[in-house]
Amino acid sequence: MSSDRLDRDIKRKFLEALLKLPVTNTSEGRKSLLSGLPPVALNRSEGNPRLDLDMIIDQFVNLGRNKDSGVRPLIVIAENAQDQVDSEYALYSIFHEIIQELVKYYGGEPPSKKLPPIDLGLEPERLLFEGRDERVKFDFLQKALEVSKSVARLTVYSRLNGKPIVNARGTEDGYYGTGWIIAPGILITNHHVIEARDTHEEKATEEDLRLQAESIVIDFDYFKEGGERKEYKGAELLASDRHLDYAIVRLKQADEIQDRKPLKIIKQQPNLKRSDRLNIVQHSGGGPLIYALRNNFYIKEGESSDFLRYLTDTEGGSSGSPVLTDFWQVIALHHAAQRLEKGESYPQLDVAKPGQPSEKEGYESIFWQNEGITIHAILSHLPSNLQKEIDVAQGWI
Repeated sequence: MSSDRLDRDIKRKFLEALLKLPVTNTSEGRKSLLSGLPPVALNRSEGNPRLDLDMIIDQFVNLGRNKDSGVRPLIVIAENAQDQVDSEYALYSIFHEIIQELVKYYGGEPPSKKLPPIDLGLEPERLLFEGRDERVKFDFLQKALEVSKSVARLTVYSRLNGKPIVNARGTEDGYYGTGWIIAPGILITNHHVIEARDTHEEKATEEDLRLQAESIVIDFDYFKEGGERKEYKGAELLASDRHLDYAIVRLKQADEIQDRKPLKIIKQQPNLKRSDRLNIVQHSGGGPLIYALRNNFYIKEGESSDFLRYLTDTEGGSSGSPVLTDFWQVIALHHAAQRLEKGESYPQLDVAKPGQPSEKEGYESIFWQNEGITIHAILSHLPSNLQKEIDVAQGWI
């Protein structure tokens, strides 16, 4: 390493973050953070959590990177700690920052003899975008795949005064949307998805909404055009609201999807900063599942703090999709796009410097921002019994 000592501020930040985890209250809990590390004899202060963690950090600083496996012990501890965070965005983000700092710390070591020498007049590899790391870990992709099992394509068939609406061919046209599991057997989507009306048509009555939920078709595991999917039919409308644009339904075949886990909801609505990443998993166009992971930046609040604006791409059929942080926790329910009076440009290299949109020439002007409803605005609007059912599913009570 360039230094035998870990930067004092990084160490303090690491220690304080660890102490916020309930798992560090016990000696065994603190020991569990060493999972995945080669056995090593450590001096411990088992009765004093702060001193114990301080001693553990110092001893692994002295031991350095494992010479046989290349494992960086402090990063293992930080990642184990991050796994213990229960939907707390701020603390999860702090561990993410700590891990990045630790990567730099260990990166200061002389190159391993196992790495090929640089002998072509070139320099060692480096981060290109002003030090901002645009890579993602394998764990990021793993969690992205896990999310896919809980997101479904919805097909809703319109009813008018209780009767099916048919086209000139005498058949029903389905309206497509996206929904996702918020509690066992329970899906959330947009009110306007369940309403299944064009903008020029009359709003659906409460009875028609109920009947449209009853006739809904829900397809899970639709990953390839024309490919296999698992289809379920019919649901009970539990709650909905036109302004917050949400609808929650319980599948008639709820028992058959118990193996599909609810998506993890962020426990508290965080204060996002411009350029935070927001991912959307969607069935746009009624097609197979698709991920929006690029140029996916948070921009600002919408008309109130109940709404978020972002640049993440969507199309028709994406309504009702989960809006997720880079830690794969749901933060909002996607529902619409907002046209801007004046185009704005958001060159990717400038997002590390939050501020006004760039006026540099040569960048494409964007005339739209997508919008979602914050998930906690929806949760706080629900009937208490449904709120409780979701709280239990999320492990909050």
